[in-house]
Amino acid sequence: MKTTNRFITAIVIMLLFLSTSSVLSQEERTAMYYTVTAMHFNLENDSGADWYDVEKEYLDKVTMKNEYVMGASFFTHLYTENSTDVIYVQTYSSWEDIDKASVRTGELEKEAWTDETARKAFLKKRGDFYTSNHSDEIYSVAVGTKMVTETPTDDCSM
Repeated sequence: MKTTNRFITAIVIMLLFLSTSSVLSQEERTAMYYTVTAMHFNLENDSGADWYDVEKEYLDKVTMKNEYVMGASFFTHLYTENSTDVIYVQTYSSWEDIDKASVRTGELEKEAWTDETARKAFLKKRGDFYTSNHSDEIYSVAVGTKMVTETPTDDCSM
C-alpha cells in the first residue's frame, strides 16, 4: 500500500509541475473559474494500461494545446484505506472560456486521433480507469479577493 501511495504521490507532483509550467507560459491572465470533477478509480479495471501514461498522453495531445484552459491538475487521496478518490481541476480566465474549451477539446481529440475507431478506443481506455460515480462543480474567485503573492514559510496546520 505504501508503494502505491508513493507512486500516486509522485504522479500528482509531476502533474502539478506540468500544470504550473503551462500557466507560467501563458500571457498574463488570472484564473477566475475552476471546474472540479470528483471521481473514483475503478478498482476492477484490468486493461493493463498505466493510468499515468494514458492521462499524460491526453494531457500532451489535448489539454495542454487547448488555449482556453489555463491549467489542469490531478489530485488523489492518499491517507486512508480508500484511496480511490481522484480530483481533476481545470482553470479558466472567464466563464466563456469554459464553453470554448469544451468545443476546442473535441476538435483537439479529433486532431490527435484522426481515426475515429482509435479515438473511441483511447477515450474508452481512459474512461475505464474511473467509475461512473462522479460530481462536477464550477467555482469562481470572488471579486476583490486578495490573492496569495508569496509561498507560506510556516506550517499552517492546527
